[in-house]
Amino acid sequence: QSREKMDALEPGVSPEEAVSRYLALSYGYTTDGTGKDTHCAVLSPEDEEFAECDNWLKESCQNAGEAAKHIRMVSSSDDFVVFDRTVGSIVHRFRSKFVPSDTNPAVKVPQQYTEILAPAHFKKGLIFPLNKDLGEAGCMFQSEIVMCNFMNDPTCQLNSYMTGDKRIVELGCGTGLLGIVIAQIGQSVVLTDMPHVLDQIQENVQVNLEGEAAARVSISALTWGDDAHHTEHGTYDLVLCSDLVYKEETKEPLVKTLRAITRPDSLVAMAFERRRKAVEDSFMDMCSQYFDIEQLTIPYQEDNGVLVHLMRPKE
Repeated sequence: QSREKMDALEPGVSPEEAVSRYLALSYGYTTDGTGKDTHCAVLSPEDEEFAECDNWLKESCQNAGEAAKHIRMVSSSDDFVVFDRTVGSIVHRFRSKFVPSDTNPAVKVPQQYTEILAPAHFKKGLIFPLNKDLGEAGCMFQSEIVMCNFMNDPTCQLNSYMTGDKRIVELGCGTGLLGIVIAQIGQSVVLTDMPHVLDQIQENVQVNLEGEAAARVSISALTWGDDAHHTEHGTYDLVLCSDLVYKEETKEPLVKTLRAITRPDSLVAMAFERRRKAVEDSFMDMCSQYFDIEQLTIPYQEDNGVLVHLMRPKE
């Protein structure tokens, strides 16, 4: 068994250090590279479940076997692909790498980000750093990827809005992926979210777009249910909504905004992953009072339970 333990880790690497780096790259723990780590807000250090997981990992990496090989492979890397999946015509890749800390360059901390690789109109892959301080607004969700595929599909109604003089807005855009893709295609778009999210959107636009494409993007605050914001924005031809339906308290303000910024010939595209069925179903029931709703069929394997609906205001 001692020989197996020797084979499981690189020489001079303690189990604590290997697991620390593994957790940093896989889940975003912060680490100083010596095995002393603090958990991010997403993974609470007070949670007994995570403490048990840490102990199991440390024990596993001291023995030969698949678990040890995986931990060793990840922990020995400075840049690790956490997952890589193809969604329609788009590759959705989540990476994690060690970079020098802002406060102490000698200390390496994990930086996690999403890469989006897509068809020809993408001049380069798109990059979106994970911002855990913003919660859901700092994350990339698969419903956005599914929506991007529909926007690029000539057989889908959404594609017809990618040319011509159209007013397009995305509500609660978070990372700004949809708007950035629309600008790459060649259409103008307004990206909206809560005021504290706008800096992230601006940074992502600057990283991923340049020249005329960047100029096609406008960024603005829009708080759901806010009459002043509704008046400021007016109405739109196309309203994009991706993963907005997960909180009971936001249902009514969101429906109020959808009604305020649409007119009889507007189209709303509503996509979300199935998480809280009761909330999602009651939201769609609420929408059905004011909108005619059509559910789109996703023409490829999609494992996250994404639903996409097209909604038009009732006459």
